[in-house]
Amino acid sequence: MMRLLTNAVAVVLFVGQVFSGAAWAGDWPAWRGPLGNGVAQGTGYPVQWSADSNLLWKTPLTIRGASTPAVAGDRIFLTGTRERSNLVQCFDRAGQLQWERALGASVEGKPGKDGTGANPSPTTDGRFVFVYFKSGELACFTVAGEPQWQLNLQTLYGADTLWWDLGTSPVLTDNAVVVACMHSGPSYLAAFDKATGQLLWKHDRELGAPEEAAQSYATPVV
Repeated sequence: MMRLLTNAVAVVLFVGQVFSGAAWAGDWPAWRGPLGNGVAQGTGYPVQWSADSNLLWKTPLTIRGASTPAVAGDRIFLTGTRERSNLVQCFDRAGQLQWERALGASVEGKPGKDGTGANPSPTTDGRFVFVYFKSGELACFTVAGEPQWQLNLQTLYGADTLWWDLGTSPVLTDNAVVVACMHSGPSYLAAFDKATGQLLWKHDRELGAPEEAAQSYATPVV
């Protein structure tokens, strides 16, 4: 998990990129990569870094969060918060900010623990990017930053009761973006149409659990 703090510096390294059709060999479209296992495809990656070695560029960040970047084609997507707002940012592979979008007021994690509510990593299929925040906001943009749809899971299905900050990231199927909401009280796994945000299905948790044991911060695997 990469922590992004206000006035921190993001360092991004891409080695041996190959452009093929609509995708880059170096795509990292979601939390833990293309297969959800934290393994990069291919070989020959550098194993050492420093301020002077294997560094292509760096750029200052203006948002705080603990999500990881998602990469598709020539675009890098980040989520974070600033001044109590949920934010999505897109950079190009030269480290230049291409666009920024706001998604309502942020909700921080447990008081006194420096949580930002921006832990879920963005996910992208190369055409759209999907983002999720502790405030309940789930939204879709084109990779060019055009808003497609936005909804709030807490408004629809009940307030967040996690003791700590939100951890689960959205995942994609062929036609849906899937989100797990596992906390104290009614919990569920839900799939929404990628193009419209319409609910495709929702499966409620069917067994009880002790108070904190009912809470999960894990990301589903497809």
